[in-house]
Amino acid sequence: MFSYHEINLHLDEIALPKPLSEITGKLDDFKGYELNFLIKAEKYLFDHLEYESYKSKVIHCIGTCRFNLTQVGLYLLMEDEIIFVHTSALKLDEDNQQWSLNVYPFKEIVSFEFNDGCYSSDDYNSGVLFIRLKNKTGTVRSKTIRNINPNHFGCMRDFHEKMQENRYI
Repeated sequence: MFSYHEINLHLDEIALPKPLSEITGKLDDFKGYELNFLIKAEKYLFDHLEYESYKSKVIHCIGTCRFNLTQVGLYLLMEDEIIFVHTSALKLDEDNQQWSLNVYPFKEIVSFEFNDGCYSSDDYNSGVLFIRLKNKTGTVRSKTIRNINPNHFGCMRDFHEKMQENRYI
């Protein structure tokens, strides 16, 4: 079984902010589903992201999340965007599982809200992030990201405040 808690505990130990190139490949503490998930997520991320242009970008927080009942993923909050790489939670052990990559620059984000009122730092499976995005045609769509690490709400709040400040300058 996939454990958000185990992965988030390990990811919380990484001293951030750091450039992407300095946090990759540190998977020695994992076994089974968690190791398989992280190896495949990292590979897909680097195969489908312009790694050379991202390797020096600073990561402010990184953790696991769920997109719906069947999609599990990893999020990376950077200076000016949030990146999600995700796949089916039902097919984590399959070699041919399909992955997706979503990159949301802050200029596309209309609102960024989360439920941060009643969680302790030990509750790694509880946070919910609500993102409203404006696409190229101007249509606003909503994304709900579940199981966000509540320890990252402060980091996300800072990201949101910076996003709003830059929007109004």
